Amino acid sequence: MTATVADMKRNFLNLPALFCFALCLVGALSISANSIAGDSPASEKAFKVEKHGKGSPIILIPGLGCSGEVWKDTVAVLEKDHECHVLTLAGFAGVPPITNSLLDAVPVQLAKYIHDEKLNQPVIIGHSMGGFLALRMAAEHPDETGPIVIVDSVPFLGGVFQPEATAESVQPMAEMLASRMASAPHDEFMASTKGTMAMMVTSSENQKKGYDWMNLSDQKTVGRAMSGIISTDLRPMLPKIHSRALMLAAGVVPGAVPEEVVKSQYADLKGVKIVRAPKARHFIMLDDPEFFMAQVKAFLGGK
Repeated sequence: MTATVADMKRNFLNLPALFCFALCLVGALSISANSIAGDSPASEKAFKVEKHGKGSPIILIPGLGCSGEVWKDTVAVLEKDHECHVLTLAGFAGVPPITNSLLDAVPVQLAKYIHDEKLNQPVIIGHSMGGFLALRMAAEHPDETGPIVIVDSVPFLGGVFQPEATAESVQPMAEMLASRMASAPHDEFMASTKGTMAMMVTSSENQKKGYDWMNLSDQKTVGRAMSGIISTDLRPMLPKIHSRALMLAAGVVPGAVPEEVVKSQYADLKGVKIVRAPKARHFIMLDDPEFFMAQVKAFLGGK
């Protein structure tokens, strides 16, 4: 069965916050589709990196439209014992966009970065889209990837709202979303962002940070990335992953992925530890930093 926007809206409260953001845009915008295809020269940088601290390496990847600054409090703790490599992805939070698929470019360039920097299988911590990319790294570049921490992300976002959905069945909706995001008037795009940030993070201060980062982001890049996350199914790749894995799921509704859906999506990732953050929305590291750091420290310690 092919999923429709109407199908998803009927299940709105059961959707993760990131997908609710997409639905708000689909429902609010009525802009004609523009072409968003493009090829990227190899020289285009898919991310910028800031380094903090010394010790064993950790790479931190933010989510859709976010700056690496989202990890500021996390890095303040981790940098005491770890060298933290904090990414901000191309097209997000003021970093210049690239012309090709960000979802495809990041894993390739990150694997090269790890090799060039001689990081020796660093831990990768990824939030939302960053968690999706951490899964891809572990599956596609196992020699470069160490343990992974996935913060409120699933391997097939398009399958959350309709379990029988496939990458092919959600592709038309995902392409429509990308086109509308790319061509929407900026004020309409940001009005939708403002409404959904309250669903993603609790405090008004952090909501404003997310809003400001998205305001500096390239709409075409955001649309293409969102479309790719919805229509890419990483579940068949999970058996290839040998990295230790921790998955932290938001616990506050609306926006929290139901427990049975999370377990089903991660069924083929051997040994993954799934922990629900009962007090946190989508940005778990901002909503409940003590819980978040306790879980991460325990995981890094081998527990």
